[in-house]
Amino acid sequence: MDTREYKLPPEMVGVPVAIIRCNSTKEKELKTRVPKTIVGTIRFSESFRYKTKQAFEEDFEKHRVAVDHPNYGWNSRPKYGWSIEEVHAFEKPLRVPKMRHYEKAFYSIFK
Repeated sequence: MDTREYKLPPEMVGVPVAIIRCNSTKEKELKTRVPKTIVGTIRFSESFRYKTKQAFEEDFEKHRVAVDHPNYGWNSRPKYGWSIEEVHAFEKPLRVPKMRHYEKAFYSIFK
């Protein structure tokens, strides 16, 4: 289960989506930037809105987000669960190709 503040776009249901490994905060602080790589794919089957804090908390074993996490926990913003249908890890990561400006805007839609 993944959690977001918006529902899964319908065009992404059942479609493989690239999992991109980006620089961690620590790597950024140490200025040891590594190239972004595609480490696998994920496919989502549906999404739903958590109606209560209790429902979100009861799903902890599925999404592993603490209800009191300062950035991703339960707060005043909507919270959605994205059900994972399949995950595929690549044996060897692929480099993310360089993108033109307009491609970056689309790429960042789910950041």
